[in-house]
Amino acid sequence: MFHDMLMSARLPADDRWVPAENEGALILFYPTELKEAVATSYGTSDAVLCKKIVNLDTGVTYEDTLVFGAGLVVNIREGIPDRMVLGRLGKTARGAWVLLAHTEEEAQLADRHTLEEIA
Repeated sequence: MFHDMLMSARLPADDRWVPAENEGALILFYPTELKEAVATSYGTSDAVLCKKIVNLDTGVTYEDTLVFGAGLVVNIREGIPDRMVLGRLGKTARGAWVLLAHTEEEAQLADRHTLEEIA
């Protein structure tokens, strides 16, 4: 009866998506905006604002998160403003974070997750 009123558990506001904590995981990004020249402790960098990031291996969801790293930004920004981007989080030989291509089975898993969210 009250099922429609229940909300999913969220992480505390100070928790953020950290690539190193998600290495090798299947990640579903919901990118909404490219942020150019964002000031960081390392200088300025482009980032993608994601309304949601879901680790499909663990079920952990992050909301309103900036994603940095040229290798990730170039892939994730393709989904702006209203598409999803799916991939397995990996690293290049030089240590840069990248999204690796997903399999058909992984795409089906993402489909099921998305359908569960809207149900």
